[in-house]
Amino acid sequence: MLGAIVGDIVGSRFEFNNHKSKQFTLFVPECTPTDDSILTLAIAQAIMQTDRVRSREVAGCGNDELYYQVLRIN
Repeated sequence: MLGAIVGDIVGSRFEFNNHKSKQFTLFVPECTPTDDSILTLAIAQAIMQTDRVRSREVAGCGNDELYYQVLRIN
């Protein structure tokens, strides 16, 4: 999760400028979050909220901790 967002921010300055070299500075002032960063966070939040509701409905389903480990949010 964190890697996807960092990668999106680092690559934001190349979004409309195809950059093929692997040599570049990771973070510069031109790097900004994009709509993809925001949508990634929104999907993660929706998954966690859905899992919390499902966990309350089905006691002991065992998915809460796995989602939090994968998403690294809470």
